[in-house]
Order: sequence, then structure tokens, then C-alpha cells
Amino acid sequence: MKITQIRYYDGAKEKICRLGLANLFLEIQDIFLSLDVAVKEEKDANGEKELRVLIDRKFKEAANFPFVVIAVEHDRATDVPFAKQKRRA
Repeated sequence: MKITQIRYYDGAKEKICRLGLANLFLEIQDIFLSLDVAVKEEKDANGEKELRVLIDRKFKEAANFPFVVIAVEHDRATDVPFAKQKRRA
């Protein structure tokens, strides 16, 4: 994947720097850039549910990521799983 431009909205870049979150932002960016997303031919194989599972798996693989998954629940409206996370001690 090639990113040609990053846009920060509503002063997000300044807020990230001011709050000392630059390293965390870069780590999250690296995780997303390392995702291998392929379009599948099967029906319903490319939906939000599958993408969230792929993203959650990638975050779990990141050993130095400062959050740990504590529960996986389903959104009642969409029946899409999402992970509740807690900062590692």
C-alpha cells in the first residue's frame, strides 16, 4: 500500500503532539499499514465484520501494543463484533 498524503483535521496533529501521543499514533499507523486486505469472491466475505476481525487480529499480534483485549462483544444494531480494550499495566 502506498500513502501519498496524510490529512489531519481540526488540529489533530497538534493535539497528538501536545498530548504526547505521537509514538502511539505511529504505532497504530504501522499496524494498519501492515494489514493485508484482499477482496474475496464469496458473498459477504468482504464486509465490516470480516474487516474488524482482521484488524483485531493484527492488533493482538502487535506484542508491544499497550492495550490488551478484555472482551469481544457484538454491536446489537449491526451484529458486528468489536473488542473492548484496556491499557496494559
